[in-house]
Amino acid sequence: MSNSPETSIPTRISREEIPASLDLKMKLRNLMPNLTPRNALFVEGILNIEEGIAPPGEYLDLLTSIIDLIGNNPDRTKRLTEERRSAERVDMMELMAPFNAAERRRIARNLHTIQMTDGCTVGCPWCGAEAKRKVDKAFSFDSFTEFMRRYGKLLPQRVYLFGDSDPFDWISEDGRNDYLHLADLFLENAKNRYLYTSTAVPQGSELAVFRLLLFYHQRVMEKLENDQEIDMGFRFSQTKNNRGRIDKIMQALRNFGVSDEFLRRMIEIVDRDPDEDNGVKGDIKNVGYFIKHQNADERIRDMVTIFTRDGLAFSPPSIKRISRQAIMIGGIGSESLEAVTPENSVGLRRIKIVPGQLEIPNRLWVHDYAWALGRKGNTFFKMLPKHSYHVYREGKLVGVKVVESVRRDALSFALAISNLQVLSDLFLSPEVRERRMPKRKIRFIIRAIREKFVPEFEGRRQSCLQLFPEEPDEQAKRVALSLIGKIEKWLANIDTHLGINTKDFYNPDVGT
Repeated sequence: MSNSPETSIPTRISREEIPASLDLKMKLRNLMPNLTPRNALFVEGILNIEEGIAPPGEYLDLLTSIIDLIGNNPDRTKRLTEERRSAERVDMMELMAPFNAAERRRIARNLHTIQMTDGCTVGCPWCGAEAKRKVDKAFSFDSFTEFMRRYGKLLPQRVYLFGDSDPFDWISEDGRNDYLHLADLFLENAKNRYLYTSTAVPQGSELAVFRLLLFYHQRVMEKLENDQEIDMGFRFSQTKNNRGRIDKIMQALRNFGVSDEFLRRMIEIVDRDPDEDNGVKGDIKNVGYFIKHQNADERIRDMVTIFTRDGLAFSPPSIKRISRQAIMIGGIGSESLEAVTPENSVGLRRIKIVPGQLEIPNRLWVHDYAWALGRKGNTFFKMLPKHSYHVYREGKLVGVKVVESVRRDALSFALAISNLQVLSDLFLSPEVRERRMPKRKIRFIIRAIREKFVPEFEGRRQSCLQLFPEEPDEQAKRVALSLIGKIEKWLANIDTHLGINTKDFYNPDVGT
C-alpha cells in the first residue's frame, strides 16, 4: 500500500517509559485476538517500537490511545466485526458483465457512488438516506480491485465509496482489508479524483477510522509540502451515541502528533446540536425519523436532499421494505435529485438501468446551483434543470428524455430562494459589498437576475403548476407553492432586499 499509516508509526521510546509500559503492552497483547488481522498488524507495530530517545510519557500515551480505541468490551467488538466479515459477498464484475463494453465504460464515466455494503449498522435517527439497519451483503475486495483496475481512470471527479451505508461497515471476508485499503486502492487507480468520506463510526470500527485518519493526515501533509491539490476530505456525523467514540479518535490523533490546527481545518464534525467553540457544525436536516417535523413554510434546507448529484449509483442488490412492501433495490441505477417530502424521504428519483436500455441522468452537482456567487458559468442565475436523461439503446444514443416532476421543481425553487437570500445578506453587509461588489459587478448581477433568472423562473413556475392535478404528493405541492411565493415576494421587493435602487444599475430601455 502507498503511504500506509502502518509505516509511519513512531519507532523509538525512552528508557524511562519501559517499566511503566509493560502492563499496557501486556493488556494490548491480550486484546489482539479480538482484532481483525489488519488492526492486529497495526497494534503489533506499536508494540514493537524500540528503545530510543522519545520524550518520557509519549509512548504511554500511544499505548493508552490504542487501548481506549479498542474499548472496554473487546468481545462485543469481535462479534460486531465478525458480523461485518460474514456478509454475503457480491461480485461487482458479475453485475457489470451483462452490459456490453461501451455500456460498461459509460456506466463508469457516470458513477457518483460505489456503495460497498447494502446497509449501515449505526442507524442515525436523522439519516437522510434511510439506510437499512444491518449489513447482509457487501462487494468483495477482489472484485472492487478488478473494477478499479479496469475502470478507475474513467470515473468522474468526485465519487463516494458509500451511499445508503457507512464506509466503515465494510471489511473483507478475511479481515485483512478494510475501508483504508479501499481508499488507497481508489486513489491509486482513479488518478486526480477526489475521495470524500463521511462516517458515524460504527461500533468496533474506532481503530480502523483512526488508521484511515493517520493515512489522511500523512497524505494531506505530503500534498501541501509538494504544493499539490488535496484529494481527500473527511467528516464525522456525530450523535449523542457516538460522541464518545469520536472524542477518543480525536484524542488518539493528538497523541500521535496530529496538530489541533489540522483537526480543526481538515476534519469536519456535524451534529444536530452545534458547538461552534469546539468546531462542531449544526448541519443536520429534519429528515429520516425527523421528517414528520417538516414544515412547508420553514427550514428550506430540510427540503434539500443530503445527496448532491445526478448520476449513477452502484451497490449490492438487496431487499428493502418501503411502505410495508419488500422491494429489490441496488445493482446499477440512476439517481436524480428531488425535494425531500414524507412521500420521498430520501429526495431521489431512482431508476434501475438494464443492458441495452440505459437511461443515464445528465451529470450535475447540486452545489453548482447553490451558494450565490463564486461559481463558474454563472449557474447562480440558472434554475436546477428538470430531470433529463440520455437514452441509449444497444449502446447508441437515441435521444434525450425530459421528465416533469413537481418534487424536482420544488428543489429548484428551494435552491433559488436560498441563493437570493444569500445574495441579500451579501448586499446588505456594507463591508462585503464594498470589498466584493464594484458597480460593474452589481450591474452584471441585476441584469442576470432580470434577463436570465426571472424568465426561467416564470416558465418553471407555470410548468410546475400545470403538473398539480396529476401530482399525488400533497406535501410536494405545498412546498412548491410556498417557495414560489417566497421567490415572487423577493423579486417584488428586490430593492429592499439588496439595499439599492436597481434602476440605477439596470434599465432595459436604455441598456446598461
